[in-house]
Amino acid sequence: MTKLVKGNKTLHIKVNEKNIKHTYIKQKNGYIEISKSRRMNMEPIIKKIEDDFDFYYTKTLKKEETILSLWGRNYSLKWVESSQRKYIIENKEIIIYAKVCDYNQFKDDILKSELQNYLIILHTEVEPLLKEHGLYLVPVKVKKLKSKYGSYHKGKDEITLNSFLASIDKVYTKHVLLHEYAHQKVANHQLEFYQLLDKLYPTHKETQRNFKKIGLNY
Repeated sequence: MTKLVKGNKTLHIKVNEKNIKHTYIKQKNGYIEISKSRRMNMEPIIKKIEDDFDFYYTKTLKKEETILSLWGRNYSLKWVESSQRKYIIENKEIIIYAKVCDYNQFKDDILKSELQNYLIILHTEVEPLLKEHGLYLVPVKVKKLKSKYGSYHKGKDEITLNSFLASIDKVYTKHVLLHEYAHQKVANHQLEFYQLLDKLYPTHKETQRNFKKIGLNY
């Protein structure tokens, strides 16, 4: 990673050398990404970026992308250049420490981390309830999913939850988690499944209705 400095502005540049003929310059959140041939000299590329420095700098700082919804509350994201890679939540702000800040990537990382941390607490809470109904804890993986909010993998004996859940109220994480644990005993959405879910999470029908209000159908 290299950088160009103009006054008090710093433009970070990531270079990828590939077996390609042409050079491509893409604006990312927090840096410029250059994909070029291994034979291509960097000097003319850097000269082009220097000539249009303000344009590229502005493109890497999209203010509308510096807001993150975490557990139903909006936080502003602030980037501090650092050799460390971490984040700290303070009041209504999330401070990101990193050499280069790709806001979208950090959003994904924060949601995944926060959901994983909450699951530790939630598992402690629901374990006695699961045992009461003949169920048991299994590993839970957190991923960014496109079309599902959770799934139970009977063959692997594990659950996958969508990291998106960390962006909305915690009640929905509990709803999805217990829904998936119910699949441990009943594979399909038949009467027996909902009878079990009624015991695990008596208010699941109300939560389901609220799910639909925020644009989710689970």
